[in-house]
Amino acid sequence: MSTIYALKSRPVRLSRAWAAANGSKTGLAAGYTQVVSTAVGPQTCLLGYNATSGAIDFYTVKPGALGKLTVKAAGSATLGPGWDIVQPFTINNGPALVAYTASNGNFGFFTINAVGKISGIVTKGVPAQPGLTLVQPYLYRGTPYLLGYNTNVSKANNVFTYQLGPASDKPLAPQALGAWTWANGWTRFAFFQFGGEWFFIKTNTAYKTVFLDHAWDDPSTYPSHPVAEKLPLNQNLQAVVATTLDHFPYFITYLPNGAATVNQVWGDGTGWTTTSQAKIQPKASLVLSFTIGTAPYVLTYG
Repeated sequence: MSTIYALKSRPVRLSRAWAAANGSKTGLAAGYTQVVSTAVGPQTCLLGYNATSGAIDFYTVKPGALGKLTVKAAGSATLGPGWDIVQPFTINNGPALVAYTASNGNFGFFTINAVGKISGIVTKGVPAQPGLTLVQPYLYRGTPYLLGYNTNVSKANNVFTYQLGPASDKPLAPQALGAWTWANGWTRFAFFQFGGEWFFIKTNTAYKTVFLDHAWDDPSTYPSHPVAEKLPLNQNLQAVVATTLDHFPYFITYLPNGAATVNQVWGDGTGWTTTSQAKIQPKASLVLSFTIGTAPYVLTYG
């Protein structure tokens, strides 16, 4: 089953906008290990990746009558099998994907040429860091960057930043900016923008704490700095995803039993207010936030 919920205002709440059984004629295919979203031209697309087959399937998502959504299959492409992480990003005003394999540190960079069509390369050893558990691209002042982190390492460099840019002989050429050390155990990263700046919530399951960080203005000097520490967030959450509603940052928490909360981040970044609670699809394997235009949505897939 997959379900899409609209994040509504006045009052702030999650409202079901679409649902279908996985593998059905109207639903997403079964077996995805990653589902991401990106805009391809004027269309909002969900992309489902199967690490066993290497296929990546495109679905267009459009608003329909009475606040409901229409989701339609729109073609498939080959990304290649074995990628552990797949993330969308923007370069040269166009959509792209970065894919990563933890066992060997290989990265793949793919441009999305149209709905259902991609092209790309595998960049071996660039960045030369196996074992990453976070690979997060973000666009800052027109320049795409990449943040990598290994939650399983604590006494050596485990945080890496890269600048992504075009080169004459490659679709993308990552440039290493620096390497640093964070504590081990950070997980459930949720990135969001506020006032043109990047922030993220991160949970440390080893030290039982939660931070809210501000991405550093110059990623070559340090990746981020904490705005608030030791924040009260359930350590047993399965997922935390962030989004924007009416120009304000929110994040949604998810437990395996389907219990969810919607939370508005305070303007000073030192905490949040829980605005609503909901019971949504239980036992989802993937939880994703995305937007159609400026309208925020949450997908549960499982």
